Amino acid sequence: MTLAISATAERLGVRPTLATITCLAVFVSYGLFHTWRAARETANPAKIRLVRIISHGLSTLGGFVGFHARNLFAVLIPYPSELLNAVWTAMFAALVYSGATRLLSRETDSRSLFLRARRDMGLDAWNYAKAASRIHEVPSVAVHAIILAEAVQRPRWFRKIETVLPPLMRMAGRDATTGIAQMRSVTALSDEESIDMLCIDMKNWLSHHPDVSLENLDDFGDYATHHSADAVFVDSAKGFHAELAELITE
Repeated sequence: MTLAISATAERLGVRPTLATITCLAVFVSYGLFHTWRAARETANPAKIRLVRIISHGLSTLGGFVGFHARNLFAVLIPYPSELLNAVWTAMFAALVYSGATRLLSRETDSRSLFLRARRDMGLDAWNYAKAASRIHEVPSVAVHAIILAEAVQRPRWFRKIETVLPPLMRMAGRDATTGIAQMRSVTALSDEESIDMLCIDMKNWLSHHPDVSLENLDDFGDYATHHSADAVFVDSAKGFHAELAELITE
């Protein structure tokens, strides 16, 4: 563990000695606390303490060996950007799989899926998106469809986790998508900021495609692909677009 921590800290410009000592201090403190609790609950506390102390001592020794061997085995430790990409890809894949499983098992009805996504989006964001689309002169059906599709793939609880990503990604020399509309930024976006950025991007895209209408499902599919190349997202967004268009005509 200290091998990975010290090597990563050095690559990020953090003192590896400080990172290693902090890590070991937390580990040993946590271990000693549990040793004290376990000793109170046993008939032979001295034996428990001895075994645990020896174990922590060996772990600490191994930690310092890992610290001094960091340059020798650094090739085995992924760089921060690679680690973030791997972790984020795994989390996103798990989320998409979870969402697809729920969709196939419980919500094959498009209207119930629409209602769930709208609940996750919230009334405030829904009304803000409607007002923003009017201000930026883009179809609200297109704005809402994009946001609803993003809300399905990244529910509210997941978006809260994403607020910590921009600073981490910035350290790795990358930016991240945040906010309810999942717009790319080097800082965490509020839902309102991401909606405004979506409307601006949509208007800019339309200025380069003057012959299309985002109220048309096929044309909207082209913009959805521009927003995200993920085929699952595009299909989801087109489904919401069709659902919204049907609601408007009812």
